[in-house]
Amino acid sequence: MRTAPKVTLIIGAIMLIGSIIAVVAGIGSTDFDGEDVFTGDAPTTWDAELEWKSLYSVYVEEGSEVNVEIANGDSYNRFIPCEEDRSCQEWNDREGYTYIGDISVEDDGNYQIEFSGEGNVVVLETDIGGFLTAGIGMWCGCCSVLVLFVGLIMALVMKDNAPAQILVMPQGGGQVSFAAQPASYTPGQPVIMNQEVSFQPPLQSDQPWEPPQSGS
Repeated sequence: MRTAPKVTLIIGAIMLIGSIIAVVAGIGSTDFDGEDVFTGDAPTTWDAELEWKSLYSVYVEEGSEVNVEIANGDSYNRFIPCEEDRSCQEWNDREGYTYIGDISVEDDGNYQIEFSGEGNVVVLETDIGGFLTAGIGMWCGCCSVLVLFVGLIMALVMKDNAPAQILVMPQGGGQVSFAAQPASYTPGQPVIMNQEVSFQPPLQSDQPWEPPQSGS
């Protein structure tokens, strides 16, 4: 096998092993239940230290109406109502409460979260860093399979150019002529050469032999 297919296959194998490790580590480090980081009655304010790798789900007491706003937020650091991404029913699994959306930030830091209206509010934090790690691992796994496939195709197509061997069997008194004389050669024995050879058979006459004519 040539060098290029070998290198490609090795790279693909390393990527595959790395992706498996990333998926296992990412899923293993994920807390699927989350943790309540804030509980209060609106109207109220929450001075929070938020991280980009965490998702902050907001639940309000059933039958109450509460609005959420990040006082010092922007288009990248804001409250996302569940109606916007159509996830209202997907995460509405807390008994006695209704899921209304998520607080999402792209910049780590301190934020002031304002809850207006009336009703009890609970904020659930879920660390999504493990999900991101597992997702990157899955993506790398797909790429590694592609690299391995390319390496396999290269290994099948790119054959080694080994010189062809020629077996020469001299017959009778024939002579063997070599482009490069082998180290040892015994007349009448077979010779294996990786280079061009030519064989010259003994000269033969096509005319039948006739005895000499005697004088009259």
